Amino acid sequence: MGNVNSGYIALELAVVIIILLVIAGLAFMNKQTHYSIGNYTSSTTQDTMPTNTSTRTTTSNHCSRNPPPEYNSIIDLNNACRFLENQELDSSGLLVASNGDNPDSKMIYLTHDNYLAMKALYICKSGLADKIRKVLGKYDITSDTRYSVLFGDPYNFSKPPNYLRKIIVGTINYANKTYTIAVDRLNTSSPLVNWTGYADWVALMGINYLLKGNTSGALTMYNKLLDIWDGYGFNDSATGDTYSTYKVALAVYITRLMESYGLDINHTLLEEWLGIIRGLQAGDGGFYTDYRVINGTVIHVGSENVETTSLVVISLYYKPRLGNC
Repeated sequence: MGNVNSGYIALELAVVIIILLVIAGLAFMNKQTHYSIGNYTSSTTQDTMPTNTSTRTTTSNHCSRNPPPEYNSIIDLNNACRFLENQELDSSGLLVASNGDNPDSKMIYLTHDNYLAMKALYICKSGLADKIRKVLGKYDITSDTRYSVLFGDPYNFSKPPNYLRKIIVGTINYANKTYTIAVDRLNTSSPLVNWTGYADWVALMGINYLLKGNTSGALTMYNKLLDIWDGYGFNDSATGDTYSTYKVALAVYITRLMESYGLDINHTLLEEWLGIIRGLQAGDGGFYTDYRVINGTVIHVGSENVETTSLVVISLYYKPRLGNC
């Protein structure tokens, strides 16, 4: 009998061990979160996957809320700061939107451009930042309805507005040129139809979800953003024959923010985005608005402007105020 009992005990122990090994194996497999976007794939084990295979990121509600990482060697920050300072019009405390030969070279946008430039120039520790803030105060501009989430202020709408309204608030005459001062306002009474087809709004709404403590919603937006990526740029509903630089900057921003919340990200694709940004800085420090990819090489298109340059600086260096988990 003693031998029989010993045999049963040994058998039961073997069954228990097998069950524990199966559980451990399943737990390990669940940790292998994969991503796949076009020709770029990565995972926590750096696997490769077939082109056009699409799987989703998954994560728990864990939230570490660490300061987001900075990528200090990606761009020439000092040169970018000088570009923004050089866009000031005649010591007015206002920056001209673009330095190229285009309509924006005679436009001064208070919201978006100058507001973003103020935030970027604070990162630069430039005295021009305070100067812009004071001028914006005279126009009662204390926030930016489109980009407020970048600075820790959630939206008060559940769906992005349909379009921006350009409101002319004044002009400046300088060197035989007339510069128009304008404010862009969101039309919050008209929600944007199919807004998830626009990479910029997907990124911004993902950030908004994070600020409101909705990590599940943020992860959904992040995955949607990855779906819009075609291997070279964000091929969304607004894309023509070029890709927008600022959308890449917003993708970097939400990725940094997700890292600070302890959420899983696609590190391989992040490196692609940073590489694209690196290749779009001009010799005078500004960043080109658009680009193409030809034979694997990023070719800049368009002009350098204040909004794009400011968003690049902010996406890499700004330390946002974190929301709840």
